[in-house]
Amino acid sequence: MKHAVFPNVEPALAKEIILREEAAYHASIARAAEITLEKEARFVFLAGPSCSGKTTTGKALDEALEVAGKRVVTFSTDDFFFNEERAPLNEDGTPNYDAFEHTDSETILSVLGALSRGEDAEIPIFDFNTGHRSDEVFPISPKDYDVFILEGIHALNDRILEGMPKGEKWVCFYLDVTQGVAMEGQEPLLPTEIRFCRRLIRDYKHRNAGAERTFSLWKNVIPSEQEILHPFRKNATFTIDTNFPYEPAVEKQEVTELLAHVPPESPYYEKAQALWKKLMPFPAWEEALVPKNSVLQEFID
Repeated sequence: MKHAVFPNVEPALAKEIILREEAAYHASIARAAEITLEKEARFVFLAGPSCSGKTTTGKALDEALEVAGKRVVTFSTDDFFFNEERAPLNEDGTPNYDAFEHTDSETILSVLGALSRGEDAEIPIFDFNTGHRSDEVFPISPKDYDVFILEGIHALNDRILEGMPKGEKWVCFYLDVTQGVAMEGQEPLLPTEIRFCRRLIRDYKHRNAGAERTFSLWKNVIPSEQEILHPFRKNATFTIDTNFPYEPAVEKQEVTELLAHVPPESPYYEKAQALWKKLMPFPAWEEALVPKNSVLQEFID
């Protein structure tokens, strides 16, 4: 597997490296906006694996289209989750929150159909802290928007796209961390490990979960993605890469601290130590160097 070499430069040059890598990402966003406009699409479907940066990318695409004069609204398939007790189970008995069956696809199609017909719709709001839908909803009136962006792990699923009204115009984008990152002469962090580091931080900061909880959920993520996500990459018109070779440096301190709290008696201790060792050769760059519009802010903020 190919991997990028970490740009191990003097700290004074770190900002320059970061801005260069961020510029490449935003060039991809600009191209996705161009494709949307060329196809005169009213609906944009944006999918990618866990912690690939779907939320930030959806917002960035939203902003790029608004610069072009479009009125845009973005919502997520995550808000259509059923309450967590309804999640189907994996073979080991743990809940499979990523399963398509855990998503209220019937309501998604109802909302998309209403918007296509010019009718008002209501988006549910899922509270990840409680694992349940909120009593509140997000109302959308089609008269206020020209483009609707649906982002989420299931956004490119055939059962969603095949349910779209005939004659409606839409476009699909896929995003992913496509390469690993390594220090010169060191074992690389794999793309899945880069995404796992993002999830460690996000789960701790925003979902009230420690490293062991994230490990327990992650062990089923990759096999699940092979089933529920990868088959639908074929529906994508364009792939957006959310790989940033500088990333391990700005996440190193937080991730290693979280990994250090995994006790020796934990079933995830060896994995935590292996990832800790991969991160240690990287320098520690300050999070303040990361631009406010970076995908990484979705996880480190």
